[in-house]
Amino acid sequence: MSQFRAKRLDIGGFINSKIIRDHTKRKVFEQHEPERQRNQTSPPIPDPKHNPTTKRTRQGETTVSTNALLYPIDGDQEQMYHGRRGKGGFQRFPDGKACIRREVLTRLHSLNLHTLRLPLNTPESSPHIPILTSANLSTAKRVVIYFGERNQDLGIFAYRIIGGDDGINAGSAVDFVKGIQSGAASGPGDEEEEAPAIVIANPGQLIWCRSQGRAMGRREWENLPMESAVHPGFRLDEETGRNLVEGNRDEVEHVESVFEHVLRGAGGGRARIDVIGSEWTGAAVVRYLGRHWATWSTRMNGICLIAPLHGLEDLLPHSPDPASTSTDSTTQMTVASSFAYFISTRCRGYVVDKAPIGTLVEGRAEFGCNVYASGEHHYVECIMIRAWRDMLGWFGRLSRGEHGAEEKWEMPESGLRKENGEEEGHTVGKVDEMWAPDVGLSSAAK
Repeated sequence: MSQFRAKRLDIGGFINSKIIRDHTKRKVFEQHEPERQRNQTSPPIPDPKHNPTTKRTRQGETTVSTNALLYPIDGDQEQMYHGRRGKGGFQRFPDGKACIRREVLTRLHSLNLHTLRLPLNTPESSPHIPILTSANLSTAKRVVIYFGERNQDLGIFAYRIIGGDDGINAGSAVDFVKGIQSGAASGPGDEEEEAPAIVIANPGQLIWCRSQGRAMGRREWENLPMESAVHPGFRLDEETGRNLVEGNRDEVEHVESVFEHVLRGAGGGRARIDVIGSEWTGAAVVRYLGRHWATWSTRMNGICLIAPLHGLEDLLPHSPDPASTSTDSTTQMTVASSFAYFISTRCRGYVVDKAPIGTLVEGRAEFGCNVYASGEHHYVECIMIRAWRDMLGWFGRLSRGEHGAEEKWEMPESGLRKENGEEEGHTVGKVDEMWAPDVGLSSAAK
């Protein structure tokens, strides 16, 4: 450790010898860190045949349970810093994820998807959030929109899949878009019809980096290159909003912005909408539609939720729709009951479950809709990769009216409870008791 010992100590009022020692080491390390980074050689390109589930240590190779290429482990603080910058995948290359993002966007643009900036008509140099839309958005009869997780980059499903054997197309939205364009959401008999339009929202990149002039996610923000390994990270200025975009400050505002400024005019204001929402963004979609159901009831076709997080209270009558002209509380109750019926019959949830995809599992009593196994054993972020074909096929059946609507279903011997606490094997439960008996199907469900 002699290389970190200064020739002259800066005691600066310190009286403890250990504090003096640690302080001088930090000062010397900070002084020489930029030079060490400049002199560092680039890491070697890994052999494609190299097992990505191994790492090299001083004691040899050790197998680890990850698909990421790990950096060599030593005690050097700089090496730890560079490894942290690539955390989550491709740690051997700090800029590996940036390369993946660029490649994914290139492939999606080649599939006739275009970048749309929110707020609309925002110059490229001004703060904005990019989303992806297909060229037929203004003319299509149907639209399929995907709201990813809050920590996903635009067009990315799971880096762990991209870095594995399945590759970029499977781990991103490339195969998903190809499936829609080839008719996976339309089904047999609809070959002559135009494929549904596609919108890929971007709730995971809502931080505006002024120095780079682009939006990014929180993980990328926290791992931006610093002047040295001992410098503090960049501060997110949420008070003044200089790192946020107006109308897209969080996933709730982003969902509303996409519905109001992108989907409202889709297909000339008549396109039917299929929504895939993941975790908290899916919950934001349910809550937004619950508040504005009078406006969107005739436009919605179906909803698929990945690891749903909404509650039954989001389906019950609540504050009136701001866009509604009716002030009658009975009318508002009817609208809310209609929305609950829609969620019951035209909404699905998919969860992590090792059962074959499409297997009915418990969850209706909690979410008000049928819940199915996704075939994914471990990771929520991989549900979309395993289940999007099943989701698109169901959307197609709903659109064609082929008895695709969900039945009012109760899990036998599931222990659903009535409000009085009695337990019965086939009870209807609270979920199906909150609809008014004289409320029929909404116009979207007919």
